[in-house]
Amino acid sequence: SSTPAVLTIEPGTEIRFPNGTSLSIGSSTNLGALIAQGTPALPILFTRTQSNINWYGIFFNDTTVDQTSILEHAIVEYGGYSGWANVTMTSSNPTVRNTILRNSLTYGLRLSSNASPLVEMNTIQDNTQAVAFLDLSSIGATFTGNTYSGNGNGNNLLLESGTLSQSRTLKEADAPYQATSSITIAGTSTIPAVLTIEPGTEIRFGSNLGLYIGS
Repeated sequence: SSTPAVLTIEPGTEIRFPNGTSLSIGSSTNLGALIAQGTPALPILFTRTQSNINWYGIFFNDTTVDQTSILEHAIVEYGGYSGWANVTMTSSNPTVRNTILRNSLTYGLRLSSNASPLVEMNTIQDNTQAVAFLDLSSIGATFTGNTYSGNGNGNNLLLESGTLSQSRTLKEADAPYQATSSITIAGTSTIPAVLTIEPGTEIRFGSNLGLYIGS
């Protein structure tokens, strides 16, 4: 539908999800938006139903209405079932601000397919694998003013391995990027790929890994 469906959640609301379930915003050609704005005293809680098994998490899909969708003064916890994250974004750019993302089986956030959200002033803690996982098309996301603790991989932002075949800017973030494997920058015979790295950006490579330009 060209008319968005909007879910507005009031401060102090608590929503519990059993294993194998999620909150999904936008689907196929249907536009959707989530407005979840709590207050410091009355945050909105998204959590699991069972005490010993996680849920999938919140999904912002490619038909999310980005300019409307926001998580603010919320808590999202115990997601990440089946390799997802507390918050997963695909081709979407919602705002996540002043929110706690914690205790995921995997990541606080997972970004793919040109996702470039604003992620600011959040507390991201105790997520098993990392603060966030970004595919190479999503390195334009903004991470600023966040607090990280207790996450896997040294509280770094994980970068997917592979080949970047289109021009992108790797934005300076408030945590180092950690490459999961080697990264290659290679365009086509007619369209070059240009990687621009903003001043102040830190990228870490493990042993026997590297950044290959034009290989």
